[in-house]
Amino acid sequence: MARSLCFMAFAVLAMMLFIAYEVQAQSTCKAESNTFPGICITKPPCRKACLSEGFTDGKCSKILRRCICYKPCVFDEKITKTGAETLAEEAKTLAAALLEEEIMDN
Repeated sequence: MARSLCFMAFAVLAMMLFIAYEVQAQSTCKAESNTFPGICITKPPCRKACLSEGFTDGKCSKILRRCICYKPCVFDEKITKTGAETLAEEAKTLAAALLEEEIMDN
């Protein structure tokens, strides 16, 4: 009985963390920079390229060394402005970033 109670508590906690992570992930959109040339090593040049593209921030990815741009997400507005192709690209970039984070955590 005690094992069952511990498992339920763990399951509820895991679900809460997953939901919180999903909410956080939806509030910030990521996309690879289109104007940053070469390998990303330091943040300032990447951030400058992202700001010129209309994003609010930019950072280098840890493994792939690409310049990733960040901005607050507004999905409904984004669909009408740029189309579903951009959302598909951002989904691929997010999937790559999540895989990178998972690799770095292990």
